[in-house]
Amino acid sequence: MLIYLDLFFDRPIILNHLGWPLDPKDINDWCEKIAVIAKQPNVSLKLSGFGGVLKGDRNLITEYIRIAYDFFGEHRLIFGSNTPPDILHLEFDNIIAAIKEAVMPMRSSVKERIFYLNAMNLYRLEE
Repeated sequence: MLIYLDLFFDRPIILNHLGWPLDPKDINDWCEKIAVIAKQPNVSLKLSGFGGVLKGDRNLITEYIRIAYDFFGEHRLIFGSNTPPDILHLEFDNIIAAIKEAVMPMRSSVKERIFYLNAMNLYRLEE
Protein backbone atom coordinates (compact mmCIF):
# COMPACT_ATOMS: atom_id res chain seq x y z
CA MET A 1 0.00 0.00 0.00
CA LEU A 2 2.83 2.41 0.77
CA ILE A 3 3.93 2.29 -2.86
CA TYR A 4 0.56 3.67 -3.86
CA LEU A 5 0.70 6.35 -1.20
CA ASP A 6 4.02 7.51 -2.64
CA LEU A 7 2.61 7.53 -6.18
CA PHE A 8 -0.28 9.77 -5.19
CA PHE A 9 1.56 12.07 -2.79
CA ASP A 10 -0.15 15.11 -4.31
CA ARG A 11 -3.70 13.79 -3.81
CA PRO A 12 -5.72 13.61 -0.61
CA ILE A 13 -6.21 9.99 0.49
CA ILE A 14 -8.77 8.93 3.07
CA LEU A 15 -8.19 5.61 4.78
CA ASN A 16 -11.54 4.15 5.89
CA HIS A 17 -12.45 2.20 9.00
CA LEU A 18 -9.24 2.94 10.95
CA GLY A 19 -7.31 1.19 8.19
CA TRP A 20 -9.21 -1.99 9.11
CA PRO A 21 -6.90 -3.57 11.70
CA LEU A 22 -6.52 -7.28 10.92
CA ASP A 23 -6.56 -8.24 14.57
CA PRO A 24 -8.23 -5.41 16.53
CA LYS A 25 -7.08 -6.90 19.86
CA ASP A 26 -3.44 -6.60 18.68
CA ILE A 27 -3.29 -2.83 18.84
CA ASN A 28 0.53 -2.85 18.71
CA ASP A 29 0.52 -4.35 15.21
CA TRP A 30 -1.95 -1.70 14.06
CA CYS A 31 0.15 1.06 15.68
CA GLU A 32 3.26 -0.02 13.80
CA LYS A 33 1.45 -0.01 10.47
CA ILE A 34 -0.61 3.10 10.98
CA ALA A 35 2.45 5.04 12.20
CA VAL A 36 4.11 4.52 8.83
CA ILE A 37 0.96 5.55 6.95
CA ALA A 38 0.45 8.60 9.17
CA LYS A 39 3.83 9.96 8.05
CA GLN A 40 2.27 10.65 4.66
CA PRO A 41 0.89 14.21 5.08
CA ASN A 42 -1.78 13.70 2.42
CA VAL A 43 -3.40 10.73 4.20
CA SER A 44 -6.35 11.20 6.54
CA LEU A 45 -7.95 8.51 8.67
CA LYS A 46 -11.69 7.99 8.86
CA LEU A 47 -12.95 7.10 12.32
CA SER A 48 -15.50 4.54 11.22
CA GLY A 49 -16.23 0.84 11.23
CA PHE A 50 -16.46 0.59 15.00
CA GLY A 51 -19.11 -2.09 14.92
CA GLY A 52 -17.62 -4.24 12.18
CA VAL A 53 -13.93 -3.69 12.87
CA LEU A 54 -13.93 -3.41 16.66
CA LYS A 55 -17.15 -5.38 17.25
CA GLY A 56 -18.52 -2.56 19.37
CA ASP A 57 -15.91 -2.87 22.12
CA ARG A 58 -16.16 0.57 23.76
CA ASN A 59 -12.75 0.34 25.42
CA LEU A 60 -11.12 -0.49 22.09
CA ILE A 61 -13.04 2.31 20.38
CA THR A 62 -11.66 4.81 22.87
CA GLU A 63 -8.14 3.45 22.62
CA TYR A 64 -8.09 3.42 18.82
CA ILE A 65 -9.49 6.96 18.56
CA ARG A 66 -6.97 8.37 21.01
CA ILE A 67 -4.04 6.64 19.30
CA ALA A 68 -5.32 7.73 15.89
CA TYR A 69 -5.39 11.30 17.19
CA ASP A 70 -1.78 10.97 18.36
CA PHE A 71 -0.68 9.81 14.89
CA PHE A 72 -2.85 11.94 12.62
CA GLY A 73 -3.61 15.01 14.71
CA GLU A 74 -6.78 17.03 14.60
CA HIS A 75 -6.53 18.03 10.92
CA ARG A 76 -6.43 14.51 9.44
CA LEU A 77 -9.17 12.65 11.31
CA ILE A 78 -12.73 12.41 10.03
CA PHE A 79 -15.76 10.92 11.70
CA GLY A 80 -17.56 8.43 9.51
CA SER A 81 -20.36 5.96 9.78
CA ASN A 82 -20.41 2.40 8.54
CA THR A 83 -24.11 2.03 9.11
CA PRO A 84 -26.01 -0.19 8.53
CA PRO A 85 -23.26 -2.90 8.69
CA ASP A 86 -21.94 -1.68 12.06
CA ILE A 87 -25.29 -2.05 13.76
CA LEU A 88 -24.96 -5.81 13.51
CA HIS A 89 -22.57 -5.47 16.46
CA LEU A 90 -23.58 -2.24 18.17
CA GLU A 91 -26.63 0.03 17.88
CA PHE A 92 -25.97 3.35 16.16
CA ASP A 93 -26.76 5.39 19.30
CA ASN A 94 -24.19 3.33 21.21
CA ILE A 95 -21.57 3.85 18.50
CA ILE A 96 -22.09 7.61 18.71
CA ALA A 97 -21.99 7.49 22.53
CA ALA A 98 -18.72 5.54 22.45
CA ILE A 99 -17.15 8.02 20.05
CA LYS A 100 -18.35 11.00 22.11
CA GLU A 101 -16.88 9.36 25.21
CA ALA A 102 -13.54 8.87 23.45
CA VAL A 103 -13.28 12.50 22.29
CA MET A 104 -14.71 14.04 25.47
CA PRO A 105 -11.31 15.20 26.81
CA MET A 106 -10.48 16.94 23.52
CA ARG A 107 -11.00 20.66 23.00
CA SER A 108 -14.27 21.64 21.33
CA SER A 109 -12.33 23.03 18.34
CA VAL A 110 -10.77 19.58 17.81
CA LYS A 111 -14.17 17.89 17.95
CA GLU A 112 -15.52 20.39 15.41
CA ARG A 113 -12.68 19.47 13.07
CA ILE A 114 -13.17 15.70 13.46
CA PHE A 115 -16.96 15.78 13.17
CA TYR A 116 -17.37 18.54 10.59
CA LEU A 117 -14.60 20.77 9.25
CA ASN A 118 -12.16 18.09 8.08
CA ALA A 119 -14.84 16.39 5.98
CA MET A 120 -15.95 19.72 4.56
CA ASN A 121 -12.37 20.48 3.51
CA LEU A 122 -11.36 17.05 2.23
CA TYR A 123 -14.54 16.43 0.30
CA ARG A 124 -14.58 20.06 -0.87
CA LEU A 125 -18.11 20.62 0.35
CA GLU A 126 -19.69 24.03 0.64
CA GLU A 127 -21.84 25.23 3.47
